[in-house]
Amino acid sequence: MMPRRVLVAYVAAATQESTVTNKPYGHGTSVGHLQLIDVHGSVTWRMRVENSAGWFFRGASMIIHSQGVMTPGKIADTVQAPKRKGLYNKWVPEANMTVKRFLGNCDV
Repeated sequence: MMPRRVLVAYVAAATQESTVTNKPYGHGTSVGHLQLIDVHGSVTWRMRVENSAGWFFRGASMIIHSQGVMTPGKIADTVQAPKRKGLYNKWVPEANMTVKRFLGNCDV
């Protein structure tokens, strides 16, 4: 199971990158709900939500195990590695509400 802060980071990242829409287009070579670029794999691979979500969760898992406790915004920044840091923070409150709606108050 992923910690709640990772789930919140994922929802915040998907919201920032694509308004949680699996877009077949984006800036440059970006596609998919996380707007991954071509170095992450083929367009077909990046357009499969389970592939890009798995990529995010694997990255977040490695980061929190090596760097310890981080905020959801920092996790999303570190995994996504955007040119501009801090873009995901504004989505954290909404992402928290989304995760709470689906999981309740449990701490995963």
